[in-house]
Amino acid sequence: GEGTEYVRSHLKTRIRFNELAEGGVNANIQWGKSKKSFLWLNADEGAYQTTGGTLTENLSSRVILDPYFRWGDKAGGKHQLLARYYFTNNVSDNGVSDQSNRMQQVFGDYQFQKLFEDQDFVFTAGINGSHTVSLAQLFGDTTNTASNAAVYGEVSKKWFNKLSVNA
Repeated sequence: GEGTEYVRSHLKTRIRFNELAEGGVNANIQWGKSKKSFLWLNADEGAYQTTGGTLTENLSSRVILDPYFRWGDKAGGKHQLLARYYFTNNVSDNGVSDQSNRMQQVFGDYQFQKLFEDQDFVFTAGINGSHTVSLAQLFGDTTNTASNAAVYGEVSKKWFNKLSVNA
């Protein structure tokens, strides 16, 4: 579109607490500004000329924060805690209608994994959940929310170094 500008920044951190534990935060932040036309004046002399009231200015921002923590226990189990905060804000106004929208989402996951060497299989189990809230001016100041949660598990075994079975 006309007059498009974007700026993005990324950060990745990791701290080793000891030989069994590490954690950190990764982040991605983006800002943008653009102008877009929804409808041209006409197909002949008006091509690439904006029809009045259809030029929309957009300002957008996105923030993603991903904290994590991984650790091992004395019995050989591996633990992992992951989270995400995601925020997006789009301010869109063409002078006629406000088409802005905003969304926030939080996600979390805990996972446990252990290799049982005597039976040669890996057991993985965990729990995760998310919650989302979005607001869209275009649909009459409507706020939508959604929540999800799940428990999961898996057993992986390899036979004869050729056949892998996951259940």
